[in-house]
Amino acid sequence: MTYEISGKREDLDAAVMAGRKSVSATGAHDPNRPLRQSNLAFALRLRFERLGDPADIVEAAELALQAAKCAAGSPMLPRLQSNLGVTLRVRFTVSGDVEDLRGAIAWAKKSLRSAPPQDPDRVGMLANLGLALLEASIESGRDELLREAVTVMRDVMTATSEGDEDRSMYAQNLADALRVTAERTRTSADADAAVVAASEALDLVPPGHPSMTASLSDLGRAHRVRFEISSDPSDAERAIDLRRRAAVTVGGPATSRALAARAWGEWAAVDGQQEEAGRGYTYAVGLLPQVAWHGLDRSARERHMSLWRGLAQDAAATATNGGDPGLAVAVLEQGRAVIWSQSLLPSGLLTALREVSPHLAQRVEEVRAALDASTMASSVSQE
Repeated sequence: MTYEISGKREDLDAAVMAGRKSVSATGAHDPNRPLRQSNLAFALRLRFERLGDPADIVEAAELALQAAKCAAGSPMLPRLQSNLGVTLRVRFTVSGDVEDLRGAIAWAKKSLRSAPPQDPDRVGMLANLGLALLEASIESGRDELLREAVTVMRDVMTATSEGDEDRSMYAQNLADALRVTAERTRTSADADAAVVAASEALDLVPPGHPSMTASLSDLGRAHRVRFEISSDPSDAERAIDLRRRAAVTVGGPATSRALAARAWGEWAAVDGQQEEAGRGYTYAVGLLPQVAWHGLDRSARERHMSLWRGLAQDAAATATNGGDPGLAVAVLEQGRAVIWSQSLLPSGLLTALREVSPHLAQRVEEVRAALDASTMASSVSQE
């Protein structure tokens, strides 16, 4: 898909439009119809991840289900089943319906049963199953799902060659599962394993890659869990430092950076470092205009901002506790007026840049879209 290379919104919309036309022009019994339905579902899922419109992921799930059910006996069946599982897992982020997670697991397992032993897509199918199991375990608290997720993710790592470009992503998924294990067992051994796995995952990330932010954050969270278990202050310091580095890593997705900055502020506040907490919270608030950047539709920006309720208030409270009421007022106003200020300034920076250099403005939008899309599809949502 051209969009995956260009990051252009118009390429994404064109892919959806072309997919609709292709499906409409294909007869109900045409053997190519399932693949075309799945391709349209994929384009709609990408657009949901870009713009956040729930209608896109709902339609994507319906199409992916039709495709998987109509492809019986086809060599493409395993891939379509796995794609359906991923789409249902993503739909869960909107629906909150545990049936979506159960479906994601069931279809992922069906894809593996359908796939030949030497199918080159098996590793990806296993990875999709592992993520669905981890998400289901987080939602339900069921330890057996978590253990199964860890086993599957270890199998993925074993089956992935050292030079595979996806190895860092798979390592990060395993590190997440081990950290969740440590959070539940509260044992030093599991905490150590989580830190080691997250460190190895970070080492695999290429310099400058957008997933660097998430990998730094995950290692920070693993150190924080170990601190909560062992009370070693070096782990607390390391956790805050890693989240700080994640937040300021230019090129990482804005949402990941803002989550890192919020944790930087929260952990520093808990540890009694008021000045450091203020820096973390203030940085997080400062990233909100990027999280809900004005290249997105208004409804998507509002959906993004709804997930950050209370951040500006926490930042203001920290500033007040630190003896800086002026900063408290500033961050409250900044957090309150993100979308409003965008509406007041239709001739903002990007618009002004477009007037001076349309090509450069377009490139800015493309790069931002590519960065935001780079880590959306593969990982379970993290704090």
